[in-house]
Amino acid sequence: LVGYAPSWARVARSYYRLHVAPPMLPAQANALTLDVMKAWEAAMVAKRLARSTIQNVYNVLHAALVAAVDARKLHAVPWGTKWRPTAGRGSEQRGICDNIDDLRALLAQARREDERTGTGSRGDRADLHARMAFLFLAGRRTAEGCALGWDDIRFTGLDKNKKPAGDMRIRHQTKQGWRREHPEWARPKDPPKGMARSEVQALPWTPMQPDLVRILLDHRANLVARGVYAPDGPVFPANNGEWRADDSLVKPEVVRKLAAAAGLQDAERFVAHSGRGTEPRLTVQKSGVTPRLCTKNLIMQSPSSSVPQKPKLPAKSC
Repeated sequence: LVGYAPSWARVARSYYRLHVAPPMLPAQANALTLDVMKAWEAAMVAKRLARSTIQNVYNVLHAALVAAVDARKLHAVPWGTKWRPTAGRGSEQRGICDNIDDLRALLAQARREDERTGTGSRGDRADLHARMAFLFLAGRRTAEGCALGWDDIRFTGLDKNKKPAGDMRIRHQTKQGWRREHPEWARPKDPPKGMARSEVQALPWTPMQPDLVRILLDHRANLVARGVYAPDGPVFPANNGEWRADDSLVKPEVVRKLAAAAGLQDAERFVAHSGRGTEPRLTVQKSGVTPRLCTKNLIMQSPSSSVPQKPKLPAKSC
């Protein structure tokens, strides 16, 4: 990894640790035969990893072996020159909510699940509705939700239409094993994906949808009642009330179960990341902005850009 950008090196090490290191693949490069690699691909597919992730992991592994060949430490890439993982090819097709009615149905199903589990023996916080609302109404990543603190949320009263208003800022994300790598941290502090740590403080506050504000207000009141709220604590704490140890805000199988119960099309393709496609799609439908501009301006805005005023979703609440 010498000579590569530090950010790329971190990603490469993460891929190796999570998807390549023994026992997932043999420690000896010569043992990476075609049959071994095909079995590895099947294991990656069984984990329901994104196509892009499988392709990226393969690229890192292949690049390492090509470097070994160039350095004359290896005669050739053991699995040959023609094989590539088929699961890593083509564009990724995730399920998304096609319209506001789909989104309402999905969030309503999450609320029903909260009502079912909130009275259970575990004493759950019943916050699935709030977590799904964050993913699908804000269009954010699960790792960002796991690192979101109440000091990253500010409620500003009512807007001009007498609806609850508030802003959110995304400063951090949770990475697997952050407590082990940074025992001095009281909370996850890794910067959001694609950003340097020095850029974090320049990130803007972004207006939240009124429905999301209302849901988070109710969620905060629920945490207060259960004694697990802290002004600088996690918005979506783990079962013990502490910051989550991993980046899994909602498991993909839970999202698929909710989508199927809500009767959504392609429910088996839904994952937590589906909110990244749902939020801009609904904004496009409401604003008439082209999808490319919508995604660029509302989702991938740079820290130096002005904060956009998102078109509001229909008045009926989620």
